Amino acid sequence: MDEKYLFMLDKEEMKTRVKALTGFEKERDEIKTLSKIIFDMDIENIEYMKFLNINGNVLLFGKPGTGKTSICYDCMLENTSASYYQLNMAALVSEKLGKTAQKINEVFEELLNESKKYPVYLLIEEIEAFLPNRRESKDLEDMKRALTIFMHYLDKINPNLMVMCTTNHLESLDSAIVRRFTYKIEITNNSIEDMEHFLTNEENPFHIFFNDELVNHKIAEKIIEKKMTFSDVKNMMKRLLLRDKGKKIENVNANSLYEMIMEEENK
Repeated sequence: MDEKYLFMLDKEEMKTRVKALTGFEKERDEIKTLSKIIFDMDIENIEYMKFLNINGNVLLFGKPGTGKTSICYDCMLENTSASYYQLNMAALVSEKLGKTAQKINEVFEELLNESKKYPVYLLIEEIEAFLPNRRESKDLEDMKRALTIFMHYLDKINPNLMVMCTTNHLESLDSAIVRRFTYKIEITNNSIEDMEHFLTNEENPFHIFFNDELVNHKIAEKIIEKKMTFSDVKNMMKRLLLRDKGKKIENVNANSLYEMIMEEENK
């Protein structure tokens, strides 16, 4: 298989990405439970799974920067014996016009063969970029065939294979595709408590500079009020770090972050 389209995810990079991840504990636990069901499924139980429409397909949707990919990584890392893959279907579509359906078929057949040996996760990000609503799409016949092939594999209950997809625009997806995901979860802005935990979590290396509970609470309130995402907050922290050419790590602290948020608000 061409590695430009299907490549293995680095476990250590995934672990780094999920550090200080907070919020959506209930949803993450449910996805992890679903993984165990799929990976421990007995052949005799498949008919029961079919009746309940339970498969290994998970769709996370919500605006950019809310942590969809990090949540996927966190759930995938629950099974340390699994293989983790990502499919760059956008590149596959753009470079293999006329052969998209064939390539999708090859990808899934390869993963299904591998899943006979050990658990496999497949991540597809920003799925809306290449799975538009068929009624509104002006794509070539090849894309329509590709959609049909993709849905064919989503329809199957594949023991030992989890397909995790993310999208920023659920409304752009064909409803026929959305129906084929067992678990659909909207990733929205977190609570004040989640944001406070993000700042003080020991997995956040800057947590030592966020030891003022009152300021942390004020920061979290403003973040929620302004509907900022974790990515927005990290970007502000980056800007603080870059002051003095990044020589002072302590620039990233509670008071400085709150001041920056207020400066942005007063512009």
